[in-house]
This record gives sequence, C-alpha cells and structure tokens, in this order.
Amino acid sequence: QQGESLMAVAIGQSAPITGRGGFDAIVALDCHPTDVVIASVTEIDANNAPFLGLAPVRIDNVVPLLGKVHVRGFIDYPSNIRIRVSAVRAGLT
Repeated sequence: QQGESLMAVAIGQSAPITGRGGFDAIVALDCHPTDVVIASVTEIDANNAPFLGLAPVRIDNVVPLLGKVHVRGFIDYPSNIRIRVSAVRAGLT
C-alpha cells in the first residue's frame, strides 16, 4: 500500500563472553555504517541459555560498521560472569 514501509531485520550474536567490568564485543551482522543498530546484553548459564542473574549488565556504545557491530558495555559484578551480546539491524526496504 502507498505510504507503508516494510521492515527488514538482521540479527547477530556474540560468542559467550566471560568477564567483569568493561567489555568490548564485535558482533558479525549484515549491516552498513549508516544503518540503525540496536544491541542488548544478557547473562547466560553454562548451556548458553539466558537468565536474569544478580549482576547488572549494560550496553554503553553501539557502532555499526561494514558487516559487523562494535559494542561496548559494562558488567557490574565483583567476579566473572558469562554474557551474550545481541545486535539487531532494522532498516527500510
């Protein structure tokens, strides 16, 4: 229909990251530097299943690049935990 736009979405995930404090992740994603990219982070268990743990984790910066996304964040916990970073590209087709 006229005036409507279709949304194309691509999703990428990091390999498990183990750590605490600041982290950097590179997520492979079909994207371009001008795309809108959104990232999230979740704690994961030994089987890579996400769960709501005690550690606050956050995303600080998301930078779309050609074919990948650079994500910087922080794990606010005194010992190492496992996390997974996910990124989604949304664009008009």
